[in-house]
Amino acid sequence: YYFIASDINLADHLFKRNRITKEEKEWLNNKRFLVYGSDRSSPPLRYVDSESGQYIGLVVDYVNALSIELGIEIKLEPLVWSHALKKLENGETDFSDMFTSKERAEKYLFSDKIYYLRGIIVTNSDRPSLKNTDDLKNLVVAVPTGDFAIDFLKSKNPDQKFLLTHDNYTALEKVRDGFADAVVGDEPVLSYYMKKLPGREALKILPEPAYEQECVLGLPKTEKALLKIINKGIHSLNSKGMMLKIQQKWLGVTAGFVQSKKTERILFVLMIIAVFLIFGLFIFSQFNKALKREISRRTEELSLSRNELRATFDGLAHLMATYNEKCEIVNVNKSFVKFIGEGPDEILQKHCFSLDKKFFENCSSCIVKKTFKQNKIFKKEITDKGIIFELSSYPIELHKSEVKKVLLMAKDITAEKITEKKIFQDNKMAAIGQLAAGMAHEIRNPLGLIRNYSYLLKHTTDKNNPQISKCISQIDTSVDKAGSIIDNILNFSRLDNEDNEKIFILSYVNEILLLEKKLMHSKKIRYEINGSDNISYFINREVLKHIVINLTGNAIDAMPDGGKLTVSAEAGDKNLILKFSDTGSGITVSDIENIFNPFFTTKKRGKGTGLGLYIVYSDVKRYGGEITVKSSPGTGTVFTIIFPFENGVQNESV
Repeated sequence: YYFIASDINLADHLFKRNRITKEEKEWLNNKRFLVYGSDRSSPPLRYVDSESGQYIGLVVDYVNALSIELGIEIKLEPLVWSHALKKLENGETDFSDMFTSKERAEKYLFSDKIYYLRGIIVTNSDRPSLKNTDDLKNLVVAVPTGDFAIDFLKSKNPDQKFLLTHDNYTALEKVRDGFADAVVGDEPVLSYYMKKLPGREALKILPEPAYEQECVLGLPKTEKALLKIINKGIHSLNSKGMMLKIQQKWLGVTAGFVQSKKTERILFVLMIIAVFLIFGLFIFSQFNKALKREISRRTEELSLSRNELRATFDGLAHLMATYNEKCEIVNVNKSFVKFIGEGPDEILQKHCFSLDKKFFENCSSCIVKKTFKQNKIFKKEITDKGIIFELSSYPIELHKSEVKKVLLMAKDITAEKITEKKIFQDNKMAAIGQLAAGMAHEIRNPLGLIRNYSYLLKHTTDKNNPQISKCISQIDTSVDKAGSIIDNILNFSRLDNEDNEKIFILSYVNEILLLEKKLMHSKKIRYEINGSDNISYFINREVLKHIVINLTGNAIDAMPDGGKLTVSAEAGDKNLILKFSDTGSGITVSDIENIFNPFFTTKKRGKGTGLGLYIVYSDVKRYGGEITVKSSPGTGTVFTIIFPFENGVQNESV
């Protein structure tokens, strides 16, 4: 702000770096006087007054003030401008005020700025197309010899045409009289002469300035010591506001001669921006403090939440452990510690194989490794000293699809398995009772035929009679049929172990449906089996039997007025797909949500326990499969079972 107000560097002012030294004063004393030579006809800047014959003007007053400031006499030498430049170059004068340019820099030394000057364009009033210096191309411009306007216009147009004159007044006359197209020069000088020029109505000043330049004092190239002293004098006068006072004396205004404050405005804007930046930094610091307080509060909440999760983690009865990518245990709950029988410090960072109690015999059966590899949840059942555990592995992701840890949860399901087996056995016995009733019904008819035809045989004496042969054939057929039925019943009711075996799916399904054939016939139900006979799967025979019986029984119950049951099997690359489709009454949306829940049934009392589909669901899940149902009232029902081949054998028909 101080610099803008006084053009003085605050540091230079405070540390008095602009004061003339003792050595410099001695140099001035030896010099005795300085000579200022400049244009004699550039009012009001500098000119020889016609009445008094004195060399006066705004810049002349400034030079006189500089003489007082430096303490040395400065002689004034009014000259034609071109002569003034030549004398300065030759060292015949000590300094002169001028604009800076590249060409002049090769001949003179330049001081700091002393004033600011704007150049204007004066042309004939009948030239409306002339707007700025770009329009002067191919026109004749009248300027005094050696004037700054020559260098300025040549920098824009090297081929610019000039009409050289002794002074600006003569240049204006040349434009007025039509010998030149325009005058380019200093605004105060041209404005001064315009007021005194006869016929000035024929001229006009263009609103757009030609140039805006700082004026300095030019010195001969050899006067480096004097330049330093001159600059100190200029700074001292600037600190006193001398140029502004002199301008007010000559021009009476503060605009046009002193710099237009363009730079100051920029600096002022920058100052405002700086204020806003400081304010913004203050707001940011306050926000940062508030953020720190919020982070501290959230950290406390996070710590409390972590403690709550830890308490929940330790309070669960399930055995829980977290593994890293090296299958090292990084976290356990109290139930896991109690089961292993070692302290937490002995368990953590150990590989699972280093523990006395292990859930996996080898890495190939480890579902933790599978979860790391496939980013999926895996489940597995194991038995350890009579205790049945359901193992579940859950991926813990740092980023999407990037598993960093796996949580293994071991749940003791021994009691559930015992209950499940009891329910399974009760349900199986009920199914066997139904089959036994059907078997008795099926056997009764062939036995009646045997009895009737045996009676005929007993009363027929002619063994060569065709009727006798026919009767004997019927007896044999009926006996074979009864034998087939009895074989199916025996196969169905045989108690198998827990082992899986290779079963040809559709052949086995057909055996079970044959047992229900009479019942379906009585209810006008047709059935159809689709698929390849060679499709096989490794599965427990009893499990598959219960799945087929329960789904078939539900389909029959859903078609009291008849319909069609379709069973299909399809072997893909990765899955075995079984479908049971009926054309029955369908299932409501609300019932579908609960259909696999135990003890849920829509049948009348005594017609169902609500455990059939629950057992089917459990058996399918045991083999890593999925079961879905698609149905709506009046459109029938489709049960779809998908068994993965990683637990079975793919279709061998290929």
